[in-house]
Amino acid sequence: MPLPSGRYLDALSASGHSATEVERSGNFGRLRNSAARLAEAGTRQKILQVPDWDLENAAAQEPLFIPRSAD
Repeated sequence: MPLPSGRYLDALSASGHSATEVERSGNFGRLRNSAARLAEAGTRQKILQVPDWDLENAAAQEPLFIPRSAD
């Protein structure tokens, strides 16, 4: 799903109320980029899916997201 900046979002719900990013790398920089894409999406619900072992790093992202396990 393309964003105004030219970056891409992993998924957007059919209603346009929910945006999802899946980040499995465990890389803090990539988590930050995923969080930035979610913020740019402008949806009411923003979902950052990460593996269980990376939940703590994902929760540290700003703005605060409640990460959902991708496992």
